[in-house]
Amino acid sequence: MKQQYYLVDVLLKILEDNYDAFGREFVQRVRVLIKMPECAELFNCVVVNALGLRAKIKESIVDRGIDCLIDFYEHNIDNDNSLTEKQRNQRKIKMKNDMYLCRDLLKVSLGTQLEHD
Repeated sequence: MKQQYYLVDVLLKILEDNYDAFGREFVQRVRVLIKMPECAELFNCVVVNALGLRAKIKESIVDRGIDCLIDFYEHNIDNDNSLTEKQRNQRKIKMKNDMYLCRDLLKVSLGTQLEHD
């Protein structure tokens, strides 16, 4: 069976081969995220658009992708034993606000490429 590759896979391979330990750790985190279908579609669209091509994407995919990222980071915050409960809650609130801002900016940036459901 032939394996399917996305542009994001190629980009991650290039980054992984050309970065230091911190960059490789970043690549590994992205690889975990793109195993989740909601995140994979969003990342692939972002990479395609970053290359100057125009890919249509449904608004619901953007929303589900951001929700997926929020869940991922909430899990990481919850598992950070160096934080107090109050610090965890503060970080979650800030992270969610940042993610919702990113979602809104991404939708504006996509403009006519965004298909409303």
